[in-house]
Amino acid sequence: MSKKTRSVLKGYFNAGDQPSEAQFVDVFDSTLNLSEDNSITGSLIISGSDVNLSVQGHITASGNISASGAIIGSDYTLDGVALTTTFTELNYLDGISSAQGGYVKAMNQSVVSTVATTFAGLTLTKVDYETLDLGSATTKVIDGGSAGQLLVRSVPSIGAGASSATYTLTTDRILATSIIMISTSALITCNATNIAAGSCKITFHNPTNTDFDSATVTINIAII
Repeated sequence: MSKKTRSVLKGYFNAGDQPSEAQFVDVFDSTLNLSEDNSITGSLIISGSDVNLSVQGHITASGNISASGAIIGSDYTLDGVALTTTFTELNYLDGISSAQGGYVKAMNQSVVSTVATTFAGLTLTKVDYETLDLGSATTKVIDGGSAGQLLVRSVPSIGAGASSATYTLTTDRILATSIIMISTSALITCNATNIAAGSCKITFHNPTNTDFDSATVTINIAII
C-alpha cells in the first residue's frame, strides 16, 4: 500500500479488471484527504490561468518560498521585526552601495536643511581660481566650486595697522545670504564685505606692527 501515479492507478481499472482491496487502498493513499492530511511531501504544483490558491491561516515553510510572479501582501515581518515602511520609500535606497549604506547607518543626527547639524570636521574640495593681478585689475571673476585658491599678485605694500584698497570678486556662487571665509598665506588678513548676489568686496589688512611689503599672496576662499 503506497502512493501511486495516475497512470498506475488508471491501470487498475481497465475494461474487465477486478481491482483488489490493496489497489483500492492505493487509490485512497494516493489522494489528498483534507480531513487528515496536514502536510505534503514533495512538490505541490497548481497551474492554470484562472487557478488561485486561497489559504485562511498561516503558511509555514522550512525551505524557500519562491514565485515567478509578484508576492502581494499588506504586512511583512522578517526575523520577528515588522516592516513599518513602504516599498516606495525603500525604493529611494535603490542604487546605494554597501559603503554608502554604511554612511547612512552611521548618521546620528538629522541633516535636513531646517535643523542645526554639528560636525566634528568638514572638508571642502578646493579648485584653483587662477590669478588676480592687483597691479592691473580691481575686479576678478572666479569660476568653479564654492571653495578654492586664488593667487593674488602685486598685493600692495600695507603699513602697520593699515588696510589696502577694496577689490571686487564676482561669481555666481555668491548669494546675498552667503558666508565667505578667507585665509591668506601671508601675515595679512583678507576680509569679505558688501556681500551681494554674484559679488563681494575684499580688503587686505595688516594687523602687525611692521610694514607689509608688496608680494604675491595665496588666499583660500570658502563660500557657504
